[in-house]
Amino acid sequence: MKDWQTRNGLAADGVAGPVTFMTIGLHELVLLQQDARGNAVKKLQERLGVEADGVFGAGTAVALREHQKRNGLTADGVAGPATLAQMALFKGDHGGHGRSAADFGGRSRRCRRQRPGG
Repeated sequence: MKDWQTRNGLAADGVAGPVTFMTIGLHELVLLQQDARGNAVKKLQERLGVEADGVFGAGTAVALREHQKRNGLTADGVAGPATLAQMALFKGDHGGHGRSAADFGGRSRRCRRQRPGG
């Protein structure tokens, strides 16, 4: 994970958190809302043009609702899959459509059921 993060210009912490998920395009795994903290929130704030301190507070929620209204999204002040995909905040952000693990340097693995006694 750390190698992949480094190759993609991310902080190499080895954690598949919001920034990693967004870079991969897995918006459905990220939900940013009031009281959230971190780099993903900071990127959201930068895009919204508010103070980018990495803490999702009331000001971020208001700015996000305004952005959502302007862009025909549900104006709930929560940055969920639709909002994050529309904003395309992260490097390599393609909405996650038509992508596989191989597109990100990983390997697709199929699960096989273990047969009883096998």
